[in-house]
Amino acid sequence: MIPDPDKTASIHLDYGADSADFDVQDLHVCRQGLRIKTRWYFEPGTELSVNFQVAEDGGTGGGRLLRTEGIVVDCSRVDDEKAYLVSVLFLEVTEDILTVIRDLAEESVEFS
Repeated sequence: MIPDPDKTASIHLDYGADSADFDVQDLHVCRQGLRIKTRWYFEPGTELSVNFQVAEDGGTGGGRLLRTEGIVVDCSRVDDEKAYLVSVLFLEVTEDILTVIRDLAEESVEFS
């Protein structure tokens, strides 16, 4: 995945052989986890790999990939959309990931 030069970071979910990229319009992120709109339904208790692609040098240097694991705590259909709102609790958060989370949290949206 090549980072968008207009973003400081992006999020990538891995679930088996399937994966998807997200930007700040599709998520709300905080220290403990994230809520994200996705086309997939996940059973509560499902473990997901959550990857943060971080652009460095103003987006020109390719960036670095930070990985953590999360567990789905809630998944519900978004009204009038073919999407689900998924709440994921991080299982481990490093200082590097906390820095990315702080940056993303400033840009992420709050879902109702």
